[in-house]
Amino acid sequence: MLKKNYSAAILNYAAALEKYYEFYIEVICRFNHESKDDKWNAVRKKSGAQLELFENEYFNNEGRKPYLLTGELRNLRNRVIHHGHFPSYEEVKEYGKGVFIAIKEDLDFLNKKYKIILQEIIVEHNMQKAKKIPAGYSISTTLIDTGVSISTSQNWII
Repeated sequence: MLKKNYSAAILNYAAALEKYYEFYIEVICRFNHESKDDKWNAVRKKSGAQLELFENEYFNNEGRKPYLLTGELRNLRNRVIHHGHFPSYEEVKEYGKGVFIAIKEDLDFLNKKYKIILQEIIVEHNMQKAKKIPAGYSISTTLIDTGVSISTSQNWII
């Protein structure tokens, strides 16, 4: 957004939301002692199928529908990605806000219900990243309380 490449901003927000869907599937599969790869690999390259898997798994495990982007915001993403629409600053701002709320609302819920599993997954992800660091380099982890974080203790206003 800072470089005024609003199409790229929409793509990045959409990618963040899809990564969140994958993260949720990983949490639920761990909770249910299932393989994430068995479920996720089938939809890895299909955005619509990822959303459908997320919705179904969420409803089956939580007994309610997840917070999702409105049809208007989903339509904006599709217009940008599939039809070459150049979004305005306001459209990108609203889309980003919708993605932020969708992830934030759900992370707060997950952090209450699956706290230990979330922590296990994060430690494993960090360990996998650490394995890729060449010998001789120091490794450190910094925890920053951001708007979208399992460690967030404050309410963010958007």
